[in-house]
Amino acid sequence: KIWLEGSLYANTYPIWVYPKPNTEKMDQDILVAKSLNGSVMTQLINGKKVLFFPSNLDVKKNSVGGLFPPEFWNYGMFKGISEWAKKPVSPGTLGILTNPDHPIFNSFPTDSHTNWQWFSIVKASNPLILNQTQKEYRPIVQVVDNLERNDKLGLIFEFKVGDGKLLVCMSQLDEIKDNPEAAQLYKSILHYMDSEAFNPNYAIEQTELNKLIN
Repeated sequence: KIWLEGSLYANTYPIWVYPKPNTEKMDQDILVAKSLNGSVMTQLINGKKVLFFPSNLDVKKNSVGGLFPPEFWNYGMFKGISEWAKKPVSPGTLGILTNPDHPIFNSFPTDSHTNWQWFSIVKASNPLILNQTQKEYRPIVQVVDNLERNDKLGLIFEFKVGDGKLLVCMSQLDEIKDNPEAAQLYKSILHYMDSEAFNPNYAIEQTELNKLIN
């Protein structure tokens, strides 16, 4: 908290303090994958826990770029201006929505909305379009889209596939592991997947999954 002495002017700022990143001992039942190739898919269907970090290029046509600040007030207008000026078009998203009480956050405290510990994580992400999932399905961490496009976007989400359990993270945490917040989220995800709480109730067929990520 900082304030100007002798006045009513004051402000407070949250600070996140994380343990020093270290090598997390991996549960042998958790398979970390960059691709859902035949071998990974077979293991998943047969009961494996899979933590999947899709490559940006592999899901480019079915994802949007990561954007930390909310989109400006008129996505359609500024999209048109950017295209006219041959400049990059903003991803057009409006932050995240999540449940702070979800067990995936037991080692990574968060608000229900975007805050600064998410900065590097969101910047290294490309949220996946989940419009093909059922209406009631919600990702663990949902990216709020602009009103014009209104896609269902997932940053972290999970499925039951065959006898296996799949958790998908659309942020390349392993590539920014020197950031303590990214390392801590990775650790929190692994702890969650190693617990009984990791039990996705939304089942998806292999063909549906392939359509989402290809």
